[in-house]
Amino acid sequence: MTSFASGLSLHAFLEKIYTHFNHSRFRTTDPVQFLYRYRTPFDREVAAFLSSAFAFGRIRQFCAVLSRILDRLGPHPARTIVNGTFEKTDWTDCAHRFASSSHLHALLKALQSVLKRHGSLENALAIHWQPTMETVEPAIKGFLREFPLAPNPLLPCTNDSACKRLHLFLRWMVRKDAIDAGLWEAIPPRALIVPLDTHMARIGTALGFTQRRSPGKAMALEITDQFRHINPQDPVKYDFALTRMGMIAPRKSLSFATPS
Repeated sequence: MTSFASGLSLHAFLEKIYTHFNHSRFRTTDPVQFLYRYRTPFDREVAAFLSSAFAFGRIRQFCAVLSRILDRLGPHPARTIVNGTFEKTDWTDCAHRFASSSHLHALLKALQSVLKRHGSLENALAIHWQPTMETVEPAIKGFLREFPLAPNPLLPCTNDSACKRLHLFLRWMVRKDAIDAGLWEAIPPRALIVPLDTHMARIGTALGFTQRRSPGKAMALEITDQFRHINPQDPVKYDFALTRMGMIAPRKSLSFATPS
């Protein structure tokens, strides 16, 4: 097996990986790229929400769908959603895997409702946030109640799920570096939870951060807690860099030397 951390402390290893991968040139490998089509925070927020909703399956497939959706919403997608009227037939070519055009239509209508009531998605989450909260998880429960939606695969977040796509959206909005846009001020980075995908589950297991086999909420919280010991104020700092590395490393070769 290949060792990625030989001779380095864990913190030094993570910083090395972060320094290598956290550059704007890597945005094109991730749905975060769609945020940077727009200049205004309002449009970026909406683009981020839709991009995270479709971030499952093969990246080429969902990026093609996202391009069609955002092109149709025009140069100011937030304004279009707030002021627009939507028909199901407008989105028939925007299905992705098990998410149908009807699911997209319902999500857009729900998003319109939230934006009209709260003015922004940040406001819709902030009213459920308390500074005494250890993580953003309790606020997310309230945030989801703001969406008048039937079960919808574009906004999946059950009590036991890792809610990966929603945590991905929050990482983009709350953190600030060459990848993450850092548009929100209401939620501190310390409260974020790792967007647990298959790559982060593999890496968390290889690092000894979790012994769990099921990639659900418990695993996400467990891995985040281990990162919080390393970086209490920014536990998801290394998420993008590590998942890029996880995509490159062969599935069976990913291992880490025990750090000092």
